[in-house]
Amino acid sequence: GETLASAGDDGSIRLWNASDGKQVDGFPAHDGMVFGVEFTPDSGHLISCGSDSVVHLWSNGRKEASFRDHTSRVEAIAVSPDGRWLASVSKDRSLVVRDLQTGKLHFRWDEGLGTLSSVAFSPDSKKVAAVEGSGETKWLRLFDVGSGAAIFRQQHSDGICSVAFSPEGNRLLTTDRSGTARVWKVADSPESSFANEPSGIWQAHDSRAYLGVFEPGGTSVLTVGQDGRVCRLIFDDSSERVLDTTALQSGSDGDARDFDLNSITFHPNDRDILAASPAGMLLLSADGGSTPVISPTARDNAWRCIAKPPDGRWVVLAGSTHLHGTEVGQRRPAHVWCYETKSGVWRKLLQTRSNS
Repeated sequence: GETLASAGDDGSIRLWNASDGKQVDGFPAHDGMVFGVEFTPDSGHLISCGSDSVVHLWSNGRKEASFRDHTSRVEAIAVSPDGRWLASVSKDRSLVVRDLQTGKLHFRWDEGLGTLSSVAFSPDSKKVAAVEGSGETKWLRLFDVGSGAAIFRQQHSDGICSVAFSPEGNRLLTTDRSGTARVWKVADSPESSFANEPSGIWQAHDSRAYLGVFEPGGTSVLTVGQDGRVCRLIFDDSSERVLDTTALQSGSDGDARDFDLNSITFHPNDRDILAASPAGMLLLSADGGSTPVISPTARDNAWRCIAKPPDGRWVVLAGSTHLHGTEVGQRRPAHVWCYETKSGVWRKLLQTRSNS
C-alpha cells in the first residue's frame, strides 16, 4: 500500500514511496515501451508487459522470470484476486493464463480475429474476460479459468473501450467508442453464463465512453467519456430493468468540449467520485455537484489516469505536459502526482522527458 510503480516509453520501471514522494528503486525493464505494470495482491511481486512481447516477473527490482508467450506486443496484463493466475493479451490475437505458483502455462487461447486489448478477472478468480477489437471484429469474450474453455462471446457494434466485473462477479460492464454502456448478467454455470442480449443498454455519452465501473453496491455503474460527462446508471437487481440515468458532470461551465474525462475512481468514503480531466482532478459529490481539486501544474498538463490503492489514503494522478506546437507522435514530458485525500496535500512523484 505504500509503494507506487510507474513505467513509460523509455522501457524503465520506477518505484516510489507514496508517503514521502521519494524514489526507492528504478531499473530497465523492457526493450521498448512498457504498456502495463501490476502488483500481486500480496505486494510481493511486480509484473510488467511491453512492446517487446515479453511479460516479466519482478521482486525487489530483480527479474525472477520472463514469459515469452506472445509473438507481438503485450497490450495488457491482469492478476487474479487470489494471486494465483496471471493473464496477458496481445496484438497477436492470443490470451495466455499462467499459474503464478508454478510459473507454468495453464492455458492459451489464440483463435481471436483481432488484437486483444484488455483483460479482467472475476472477483472469485474463476472467470476471465478479454476484449477483442480490430477492424470489423469487436468481441467480448469470457473464459472459465479452471478449464480454459471459452464460455461466451458477444459482438459489439463498435470498438470496446473497457470491461469490468461487478463486486459480486454476477455482472459484466462494457463501454464502447459509440458512447454506449452495456451490462451483462453472468450466470453460475458456464453453459448458461450469459443471456443472449445484455440486461441493460445505455447510450451514456455522445462520443467515446472511455471507462465504466460498478459502484460498491453492484446495482449501479458509472461511466466517463470524451464528451466530458460522468454518468450513473441504476438498475433493478431482480428484473435487470434500468431505473434511472443521471449525468453527474456535464463539462466545464456546461461546455463538455472543455473536458475529456478518461479515468475514474472512488473517494475513500466510497460515496464521492474522483475523475481525471485536462483541468486536473474533479471531486464529484454523491449528492450532486462537482469541485475541481487542482494540482499545482493543472493548467500545463493533460491528465489521463487516476488510481487509488486499497488503503485509500491517497490517489495518484498521471498525465503529460501540454507543449504548444507538439507534433503527433512526439513524446511529451510526463508527470505523476500523489494526492492525500485526508490532508488535501499534493506531492509530485515524477517528471520525465517522455511519456510514463
